[in-house]
Amino acid sequence: MCDRCHDYRRTARLLLDLAQYVKRPGADARFAHTVAYALAASLPRTTNTTRKR
Repeated sequence: MCDRCHDYRRTARLLLDLAQYVKRPGADARFAHTVAYALAASLPRTTNTTRKR
C-alpha cells in the first residue's frame, strides 16, 4: 500500500473511532469536535488522474 493510501486509511479509522467515542456517556464533545476538524484537515487531498471522461 502506498504511503498516501496508508495515511488516508489511518486517518479515516481515527475518525470512525472518534465517532464511536462521541456516542459514549460522558464523552467530551468539545474535544471530539476539535479533533474531528483536525483529522479532517489532515486527510490527504486526492486527485483521480486515472478517471476517464
